[in-house]
Amino acid sequence: MMSIKTLLLSIKRIIKGEHKRYIPVNLCGTSLQVLPGTCRANPDQDDAWWFYLSKHHHVIFDIGCNIGYTALIGLIHDPNKKMILVDPNPKALQKAALNIINNGIGNKVYYQAAFVGNTVDDTVRFYTIGAGAAGSMYPTHAKTAASMNAFMDVKTITLDHLFIFYDMKPDLVKIDVEGAETQVMEGAKVLAKDTQCTFFIEMHTVENLGMEAAAAFMLDWCAQMDYKAWYLKTGSLLTSAAIIKDRGKCHLLLLPENKSYPNYLKGITQNAPLPNSI
Repeated sequence: MMSIKTLLLSIKRIIKGEHKRYIPVNLCGTSLQVLPGTCRANPDQDDAWWFYLSKHHHVIFDIGCNIGYTALIGLIHDPNKKMILVDPNPKALQKAALNIINNGIGNKVYYQAAFVGNTVDDTVRFYTIGAGAAGSMYPTHAKTAASMNAFMDVKTITLDHLFIFYDMKPDLVKIDVEGAETQVMEGAKVLAKDTQCTFFIEMHTVENLGMEAAAAFMLDWCAQMDYKAWYLKTGSLLTSAAIIKDRGKCHLLLLPENKSYPNYLKGITQNAPLPNSI
């Protein structure tokens, strides 16, 4: 039988080992303990936009959450925010969950390992390596993984399915799916109609479409759903797909026609640093 002293030493080793897994970081003035490599040292071009969007919304779907960096930015404002984090890569999703749980800021967060597209319960080949690097259903958007033939078969769902299944009404949906943006929006019409939520979309050149045709799709979707598309780099309405035809990546904000461009985003530029406090 294990002695009390031996048991206590074992527990101490476990706790010490678990503690070593995490490193301290400061995210917008908030002290966190996170897994190494899960918080960016330098902000991405859309981090500041996301900071202010997530600050002003309360029920968020994070589609393509990867290792959960954007989720952390959203949750430091309010640990009781409702969120659904979705990513095809379970290893990445696990890291996101560990960071959130370890910092006690995900009291109302759900996790779903799936590929969000325009069908339910199909299977797609998702190219990815490990956890952290962005993956894609397209080899052209995940070249390293594709060159190594590193992929996983992942079941598909739609935003409409998530909306109905979780019975959760988002006011903000973030979409970062490495070239599958048009598919995601094809499966989001019930959600958009019933919630009138805001969509924050990282647009990529879509395989077999290109950026101009993908942007034209988004404008057509907006016309059908009574939405407007805003080009975040300029803070202006996107009136023509040609405006972004030469972009390899850009960011759009889709708002219902009766909503104005948010005042809190005015003056926030692409690549702006994150604020020092929340």
